[in-house]
Amino acid sequence: MVLTIWIPSPWLAALCFFLIGAGPMLWVISTTTLRQAVTPSHALGRVSAIMVTATSGSRPVGAAIGALVGATYGAETCIVVAALGFLVQAALILTSPVPHLARQPEVVG
Repeated sequence: MVLTIWIPSPWLAALCFFLIGAGPMLWVISTTTLRQAVTPSHALGRVSAIMVTATSGSRPVGAAIGALVGATYGAETCIVVAALGFLVQAALILTSPVPHLARQPEVVG
């Protein structure tokens, strides 16, 4: 989406909106499947409730930050800040031990 600032193309914007729509769906499906596979059945309801609360609860915070940045600095800056946020998330995930795990660690306790 950031590229549309410098390359204003309806096709690029359409591709971005498609990826913005499809990406989260794939993320939700894969993380839900993983969570259900590794969570003991007696805790699955609580774990799912925490995930729904955390993800749904963070949306208004993100919307407020986006509104503040957009109103103060403009839509283009808001898009760049959002992209930087996604890059930080990706860097945290890729530099964590998680991508290098060969198997799930044993539960302690």
